Amino acid sequence: MKVIKIILTQTTANYRQPEQIKLRSTFPLPPVSTILGGIHKATRWGKYHPIHIGIKGEYGVLSRRTYTNQYVYDRIQYDRGYFVRFAAPNAFSNAYIQIAKPLMGGALGKRKLRTGEGFVVLEKEMLDNFFSMKDELEKINNELKELKTARIKETKGLTREEKRLARKPYDEKMENLTVRKDELNFELSHYQSFEKIPMMVDLLNDIKLTLHLVASNPDDYRDILECIYDIKSFGRSEDFINVETIEELDYSIAESGTIKESIYIPKSECKFFEREGGKKMGGTVYYLNEQYHINKKGQRIFNKIPCLYTSNVNLKEQGERTFVDETGELFVLTN
Repeated sequence: MKVIKIILTQTTANYRQPEQIKLRSTFPLPPVSTILGGIHKATRWGKYHPIHIGIKGEYGVLSRRTYTNQYVYDRIQYDRGYFVRFAAPNAFSNAYIQIAKPLMGGALGKRKLRTGEGFVVLEKEMLDNFFSMKDELEKINNELKELKTARIKETKGLTREEKRLARKPYDEKMENLTVRKDELNFELSHYQSFEKIPMMVDLLNDIKLTLHLVASNPDDYRDILECIYDIKSFGRSEDFINVETIEELDYSIAESGTIKESIYIPKSECKFFEREGGKKMGGTVYYLNEQYHINKKGQRIFNKIPCLYTSNVNLKEQGERTFVDETGELFVLTN
């Protein structure tokens, strides 16, 4: 039986815990989904390839930093946030002109973007132009509605040919209005409002990880070995990895041994372990994301694995997911 053993380091990383809002907490080790995602992206597999993963490692210190996160509203909010014009429509980037920003400490209910009340207006001409286009668009929509109603009323009871002739002037007016409507909608799509919210992020520093990968398909080993250096980061995009060693080894079922490093052990496997000195197992339980499926709403629904995060444990009897590679190193398959 073959296993790929990878030793890698990271200067800093945040393995984000889900459902965190103002504090971006981190797992102490990367979850299964993070590693699976990195491997699948590097190998360019078009579908899911089952891979069992053992995760061990250590980090130096945990630090916390403050940063500003920007949340774009799904529609323009006239009473809150920063109001800007983006260089590209329907795209959020740093290429924008700031038109107005909210006054700090101002009452939310008293803000009025149209008049600038509760805002610092930086580009008044652009602000006036925006509302002028909004007013024109509303007027066009009302005219189109009136034309459709009048066309139906005037052509009621006519023959097909009479209807065709009677509709023509209405259709020409509606076509011209629709062209202008599309122009306005395109120009208005450049405008958006968003909030700048102070956030905190937990960062692990001086990380060293040991990963053991067991693939279900023998051909997958070749793909992983060829593409492993294409994995740039684990965690955030800036959390770069440095692969120190990678090797393909034989492995077998472990009957005894010690794991000193911090490790994820599935809850079902904990009964085969004990702490040093025969003490009962202890640590922190995490529910780690693994594989996911897309539900009817287009949301990712992850399969979660309950695992104990612990260290300095002894294998007291043969387990179901605990193995030893040919170098004598124990590992536990998390999934």
